[in-house]
Amino acid sequence: MPAPGPNAALRLPPKCNACQSNRVAWTSPRVDFCYQCPPGGPFAAPPCNRCRARTDYFSQGLCSRCHPRSPEHIGSCKGCLAWGVYPRHNWTCWSCRWWQSHYPKGTCTYCGRTSHVSDRQACRLCLENARLEQKPGRAPDVAAANKDSQQLFFANMVFKRRATPVPDYVRWDGRWSKKNKNQLPYQPGTRFGRHALEQPALIEMDPDPEVLRQRLLVEDSELTRYCAAIVADHARRYGWSVRQRNAVIQSLRLLQILRPTPTAKVRASDVVALRRYDGTITSTLDVLAEAGLLTEDVPTRVERYFNAKFIESGALPDAMREHLQLWLQVMLGGSRQAPRQLPREPETVELHIQGLAPVVQTWVEAGRQSFAEISKDDILAAPRGPARRHQPTPLRRERPEVAVQDPQGPPTRLRQPHEGHRPDPCRHEPSDAAGPRRDPGRTGLAEPGRRARCGSGGLPRTDRQAGP
Repeated sequence: MPAPGPNAALRLPPKCNACQSNRVAWTSPRVDFCYQCPPGGPFAAPPCNRCRARTDYFSQGLCSRCHPRSPEHIGSCKGCLAWGVYPRHNWTCWSCRWWQSHYPKGTCTYCGRTSHVSDRQACRLCLENARLEQKPGRAPDVAAANKDSQQLFFANMVFKRRATPVPDYVRWDGRWSKKNKNQLPYQPGTRFGRHALEQPALIEMDPDPEVLRQRLLVEDSELTRYCAAIVADHARRYGWSVRQRNAVIQSLRLLQILRPTPTAKVRASDVVALRRYDGTITSTLDVLAEAGLLTEDVPTRVERYFNAKFIESGALPDAMREHLQLWLQVMLGGSRQAPRQLPREPETVELHIQGLAPVVQTWVEAGRQSFAEISKDDILAAPRGPARRHQPTPLRRERPEVAVQDPQGPPTRLRQPHEGHRPDPCRHEPSDAAGPRRDPGRTGLAEPGRRARCGSGGLPRTDRQAGP
C-alpha cells in the first residue's frame, strides 16, 4: 500500500494471495492478485506508465525497472554517486563497499558531503576525480581536481589504471604479475656499490612524518625499480598477499628516502630501523639479499650469544679470541679448505658454544694464552657436567679448522673414556701365529674360567659350536 503522505515513496507491495510469487497488480485500488491469478484470468498486464515497457510488469502500473521498491530498480551509489546500483546491495557499488569497511565516516574537506573519508579527509568521488588528472610519477592533487566540477561514473566499472607503461620484465602469464602497477624500468647503468662515498649527517634529526608520507607518493625510486622483478617473483613464489607486496615496495621507498647515499648498498641495520615507520623487515631483507644489495651488519642470535660468552668479558687472550672467531666462521659458513667442513645449523653451533665456554674459561684461569699451549692432559681434565656430551665435541672435531691456521696446535680427535667405563673382559683380539702368544685373557682363546664367566656370548659367532 502507498506510504503516508501524497508525495511519499511507494512501499514494497505484498505478494499475490494465489501464487505467492509475483507482486499484487495494484495497491490502490487494492487488488490482492497478480495479472496471472485473478478470477477469470489470466489477463495481459498494461504497459509501464513511465517507460511504456510491455514486459516485466511489477506493480501499481510500473515495471520492475521503474518501481522504486523493485529489486531491479536502478539508482545512484550513496558513496560516490555512481549510476547503476541496486537496492539489494544497499545502494552501494562494489568499490564503496570496500571503502566503507576501511575508512571512517566523516565530512569530505573538498566537496562537503557526509561520507566515508580517507586519511586525507577526502571522499572516494573526490579521489577518483583527482586520479583522472593525475600525472605520471606525481601524487593526485585533490583540491585542484574538484575545484570547479566533478565527473560522475557508471557503477562497478572503475578498474586499475596504469599511469606508466608496463616494463618488459613484467610477465602477464602469472597471477601476481598482473598486479604490478606504477613500476618504471630502471636505467641500464644503475649500480649500487658497497664502497660508495657517504656523507655523514652533521645533526641527526627525525624526518617530518607528513613530508615523508608525501614523498612516498612520488614516483618509484631507483631502488624500487631495480628490485621490482624480484618482488614480483617473491610474491608469486611464496604466495604473498597484495598487502604484503605493497608493504615491501613501500619499505624500499622508505629506504631510498632515508638513506644519505642512494647509490650505496643497503645495510641491514637501516632495514631494521624501519620499525618506527611500520616497515616490513623480514620480507624486505629477503628481497635485498636476493638482489645482492644487502650488507649484513646486524649480528645474528648465535653471534650475539658467542660475544656474550667469550668477547664481552675481555678476559680472553688475543690468540684464543682469533681462533674462536675463526672456528665460529667455519661452523656457520663452512670451509672449502682441507679439512673441509659443511655449514652447521645455528642451533647446533649454539650448543657447541654452550659446552665450550666453561672449558675455555678453565684454561684461561689456568693461565693459558693460546690453544697451542693446550696438551692432552688439559683436554682430558676438562670439566664434565650435565652437558658433557656437548663439551668435548668442539675440542675433538672442530679444532682441525683452527689447527690449519695454527700448525703448532695441540693434538685433536682424542678419545676420552667415559666415566665408569671398563673394558669388556670377553673382548678378544686376533692372535699372531708367527709371534709370541699374548695374554690369554686378551685373545680369542680365553681361559676356561673366563669363558665360563662370559658364556657363549664372549666368543665370536664363528667360534660357537652347536650342541652341548
